[in-house]
Amino acid sequence: MGSEKKGFLNWITDRMERMLFNGVKFIIPKKPTNPLAYLGMLTFMDFLLLGITGALLTIYYTPTFELNLTNRTFTSPWNSVKTINDVITFGYILRNIHYHASNAMVLLAILHLSYQLFSGRYKLKNELIWVTGVIFGLITILEAYSGYDLIVNVRAQLAMNVGRGLALNTPFLGDTLANLLFGPGSLSSMVIHLYAFHIFLLPFIMVLLAVFHFPRNLTLDIPMISVIFGVIFIIAGLYPVELGSQFNPFYPAPVTVPEWYLTALYAFLRTGLSPFLVGVLIPTLYIVVAAIIPFLDKSRGFKISDRPLVIAIGVTGLVQFAFFTIWGFQGTFPWIPLMPLPGEETILLFLDPITTFAVWGALIVICALAVYIYSYNQKRKSVKPQPRSISNPAKSKQLNPKTLLAGLIGFVTLQVFLTVVTIISYMLNLQNIVLITLGSILITFGFIYHFYRMLSS
Repeated sequence: MGSEKKGFLNWITDRMERMLFNGVKFIIPKKPTNPLAYLGMLTFMDFLLLGITGALLTIYYTPTFELNLTNRTFTSPWNSVKTINDVITFGYILRNIHYHASNAMVLLAILHLSYQLFSGRYKLKNELIWVTGVIFGLITILEAYSGYDLIVNVRAQLAMNVGRGLALNTPFLGDTLANLLFGPGSLSSMVIHLYAFHIFLLPFIMVLLAVFHFPRNLTLDIPMISVIFGVIFIIAGLYPVELGSQFNPFYPAPVTVPEWYLTALYAFLRTGLSPFLVGVLIPTLYIVVAAIIPFLDKSRGFKISDRPLVIAIGVTGLVQFAFFTIWGFQGTFPWIPLMPLPGEETILLFLDPITTFAVWGALIVICALAVYIYSYNQKRKSVKPQPRSISNPAKSKQLNPKTLLAGLIGFVTLQVFLTVVTIISYMLNLQNIVLITLGSILITFGFIYHFYRMLSS
């Protein structure tokens, strides 16, 4: 018993050697590197962007309610969000950046976990980092969910009702869990609880997790960070977030759907089956399977043919998530839009559970077969690797100094031009154009830094 305990403690200590609290080193690469390898750092930088914009937005956000039964009027946090959007200086810009950065963080987290899975990097003494990463991904979605609920529009009200309903349907802990997460049931209590989770509790948990999740060496590729931020700004300008219709208890709420990262779950809830089964138990099963992947993978190799089971699990999960995310926005079938039937005012949200789970099972079979067939063919084709000639393709493709200098001067000129356009656009109150040009400035800065470091190397 003592030796087993000692062995377990040694295993934990060995894994913790690579973690943050043992010393961290920021690496600023002097040459371009594969961005897939540091998607986690890009996700964290996006988290910092969210923290800054969110902190500024909370200055003007007021989670208060006022109900006037005489005039049948309802004032909610939606009104303060509208003030931020329409009145507060830079409020529109900050809100759009915050919203799209939230979506970007969820997407970057998914891409980061996917790369770690398919590349097998969790095998390099990174089992604990992988497990904390799965928890990070879950909290990222919860943080995004609690954030868009704070607007208290019709979509937010749907999300809050669904969330509280799932908590209430949890066996034994239903009432306690619902009161803990959403309060006693009033709209104001739900918003106050979610507000506390969004601005304090969930970010605090994420910071604590960072101590156990971040490896010792962190890559800060400034051009790539600048480009990612620039893309977020440009998307915010091209696709500004809407306020949506204010939820009003005096009028029936129209049917709507949640944000994209929750529509897969929403599709299963539309089957009418037990909310606990489809909304809690099945998602928990996915999370548990994802968390134990490093312990399922006993192979020593990193190729698909070396670990078809783990690859099949990853491919199946991503394909199912993508498929049901699309279906969550659609009608009874993925190719039928979610709209009222001819001559009717109501939208049919119900999804046939037999059809839904038949598709769910079919995707498992198809993805698993595809991975195992590919793995089998790769093993058959495997031959002894031939010696390769030593070459340095990166060096052969490197631009000459004159070309690099010309590119640097060109991007600096473009930077000056974009800055002037941004100032003029702001003076003319063209806020969407300001977001687009600010994003372009960030992307241009990324190229300037990239050309400069290539000249310096």
